[in-house]
Amino acid sequence: MREIWSVLKHEWLRLRVNPASYLLFAVTALIWFFLFFRQFFLIGEASLRPLFELFPWLAIIFLPALAMGALAKEKSELTIELLLTHPVKSWQVLVGKFFSLLSLPVLLTLTSIPLAAAVSAVGHFDWGAYVVQVLATWLFSASIVAFALAFSAFLRDQVAALLSSVTASFLWLVLGSELITSRLPLQLGTALNTIAITPHISALYRGVIDFRDVWFFVSITVLCLAVSWLYLERQKFGRRKQGFAMLQQAVLLLAIVTVLSNIVGQKIPGRIDLTQSRLYSLSSATKSVVADVPDVVTLTLYVSNNVPAQLQPVLRDTKDLLADYHRLGGSRVQVIQKDPSTSEALQQEAAQLGVQAVQFNVISQEEFNVKSGYFGLVISYADQHQTMPFIQSTDDLEYQITSLMYQMTRQDKPKVAFAAGHGEKSEFGELSDWGQQLSRQFDLGEINLTVTDDTLAEPIDSQTKVLVIDAPTSTYEPAVTSEILKFVDQGGSLLLLGSGLIADPQTQTVAPVEHNLNTLLAELHLKIEPDFVYDVKSNETIRVGQGPIQYLMPYPLWVKAATSQDSPIVASPQAVTVTWGSSVTAQQDALSQAGWQLTPLIVTSPYGGLLQNAKSIAPNDTLDQTNLASQTLGVSLAPTTEGAKGRVVVIGSGDLLINELVQASPGNAAVGTSAISWLAGDSVLSGLATKTSIDRSMVFSFDKQTVVLSVLSYAVVLLLPGMMGVVVFWKRSRLRKQTFQKGGLFRL
Repeated sequence: MREIWSVLKHEWLRLRVNPASYLLFAVTALIWFFLFFRQFFLIGEASLRPLFELFPWLAIIFLPALAMGALAKEKSELTIELLLTHPVKSWQVLVGKFFSLLSLPVLLTLTSIPLAAAVSAVGHFDWGAYVVQVLATWLFSASIVAFALAFSAFLRDQVAALLSSVTASFLWLVLGSELITSRLPLQLGTALNTIAITPHISALYRGVIDFRDVWFFVSITVLCLAVSWLYLERQKFGRRKQGFAMLQQAVLLLAIVTVLSNIVGQKIPGRIDLTQSRLYSLSSATKSVVADVPDVVTLTLYVSNNVPAQLQPVLRDTKDLLADYHRLGGSRVQVIQKDPSTSEALQQEAAQLGVQAVQFNVISQEEFNVKSGYFGLVISYADQHQTMPFIQSTDDLEYQITSLMYQMTRQDKPKVAFAAGHGEKSEFGELSDWGQQLSRQFDLGEINLTVTDDTLAEPIDSQTKVLVIDAPTSTYEPAVTSEILKFVDQGGSLLLLGSGLIADPQTQTVAPVEHNLNTLLAELHLKIEPDFVYDVKSNETIRVGQGPIQYLMPYPLWVKAATSQDSPIVASPQAVTVTWGSSVTAQQDALSQAGWQLTPLIVTSPYGGLLQNAKSIAPNDTLDQTNLASQTLGVSLAPTTEGAKGRVVVIGSGDLLINELVQASPGNAAVGTSAISWLAGDSVLSGLATKTSIDRSMVFSFDKQTVVLSVLSYAVVLLLPGMMGVVVFWKRSRLRKQTFQKGGLFRL
């Protein structure tokens, strides 16, 4: 160990006194941050994953440039023999050089810490994912450094070593990309995907330490170092071919073990999820559902062996997730994998259960070819079957599986009724996407609230747990209002959505609403104000213009809001898009006297405002930016005495849960589902519904804050090598001026 440390200090000294090291470090860091900042503020997400995803493309040039002279220069200058005559073994020399070269990319990644701290100050930053991304970058750097050392050991010329290692690293990096695998036979593309570097580094960048990915980088690094050691040993063995042949066989055996262990290891799951919300681990909601399963649930994965390489990461994550279900449920959750392409009987079985063959586009010889394959899941319980015909992503796969299991194994589901008869939005129409999600957990229906001769057509059923009223277009008669209030007083819960003004996007004008929801809300001491809420910092971007002349601009009336941290409905802040929403106000004293506890549900950033007396919604209108503050777009009411009355949620937007917004902003549906769960007193799946839609948007306190953030980041990557260089060369200049004294010892 002492010898390795001596070599490491010697090589680190060589790097520190070489001006080219500082120049290479600074240039690489500047390019890295420059490419990152080009899109970072436009995306507006508090995550540094895009920064680390750029690193491999720079590292395949930066790291070989560092390593090109590590051994090639020693060989060309004939100093390798002198080095090996010292009381140090060749493998110790190699390891010392390896760690000294690895120290520079480690320092380079550490320059992102100030940027991470700054981003965490303006957004909901995931530090756990960041730690894994840094670790993944170190593992990748180690493999590339070892890879470059192998070329440096093999070649005598430094330029040849650089060009060879850069070319080989580039090919290795693109090997697992769709650019390559889509042009190969499916079986070969799948095999290459296992040994390619891109799928493994991408999996780690999610924030999950998967032992298969870690082993891939560790094994490749060890193999490359072994190859380098082999060429160093050749200098020592000389003409003793038998001894060198034994080393060759040992390294060849190591290469075979490395390849086989990575192929076989793909079937051995094991990971540590460090993401803040444990996105890739089974949630407490899933554990609760699986624990209450009364009988065996079977998860059957129908997948063919010709799944394209670009879907292999999804397939791997799907298998891992199903294995987690099996480990959690034991004998109560059975997982079966079938390949329908192997027999006609399995094809008929899959078709009867709703899993059809899917057409995959595969590029072959510069042409698109169509291949048929299967990638679907069937959940079976007793004589019930629920089907997911095709798995495109695993982002919400846990929610889909758990909610379907919950739907199948539950004896009774709470009843949720959607009001109809006054132009309200329906779960079968504009709310169909959200309604489909709700149907897995609740028994949905409609209730006709029309009035004939002062008589309500259909009273609210006593079995109804939650009544949903979404943007009626006509006024409620007194009998309807009385029935709704009676329903709430008797323990029923109410979800009410509606805006205080009507926006016409075609004419960009504003009209008054035609409903009288405030008459109902007045009895609850709430009011939807006749205004529009806007946010000058946290808003959506829209496309403006016609024909070929179009451009993007922020639109403050489309607010990127978030759920309140104090809300009992959601466990973590959720991103919600509210278009032309209105503020919700309350009479605090009256609510307290009436036995209600008020909690904000949806709020803007501190840079929200109110557009009152609105006449236009044109994107180029100037909005008042004085007296900005956090505005409330939704509230929840809970009785202070449990069981006395039902719960109430009021949201100042009738479009929050329409299909277009649910598809564009998954957080909208997650908040809607969580609200229904809370209102019904059935919060088993509420945390799971909001798991993947955490608010990561960034909000800046002043206009030039983005400039300050980027300038400070550039300053860090320049000052770090600059200050180190100044200190090193200042100390060396002092040493040159000193006079040698017997017994003296000079240190840098």
